[in-house]
Amino acid sequence: MIVGYDLEENFENEDENEETVRNFYWYWEIRNSKTWEVKFDNHDKDYSFCESTVGEWTDNDRVEDFVGDVAEEDVCKWSEQDWIEDISEDIADEVLGWLKEL
Repeated sequence: MIVGYDLEENFENEDENEETVRNFYWYWEIRNSKTWEVKFDNHDKDYSFCESTVGEWTDNDRVEDFVGDVAEEDVCKWSEQDWIEDISEDIADEVLGWLKEL
C-alpha cells in the first residue's frame, strides 16, 4: 500500500512580498508487491491541502508574523486535510473494501 501526495497547482508570485500558494492532493494505492502492478487506487483529488509562503517565510505562523494577524483558515481555506491523521480513517475504510475484493 502506498499513500502519498502530488502537486496539483502552483500559484507563484514573482514579488517576494506576495503570497505563493501550492496545492497538493492525497492519493493511495494498493500494488502487487512482486510486479508493482496497481490493483486499486484513488487519485480522485477528494482530499487536498495547501502550503503558503511569503518570501522566505514558509509556515503559517511565520507568514502570520510577516504579514500580520491572519487566521489559519484564511491562509489556505481549503487546507483541512494537511495531516495524514485527518484522513487516515477514510483511507482505511476504502482500503479494507478493496482488500475484501481480492
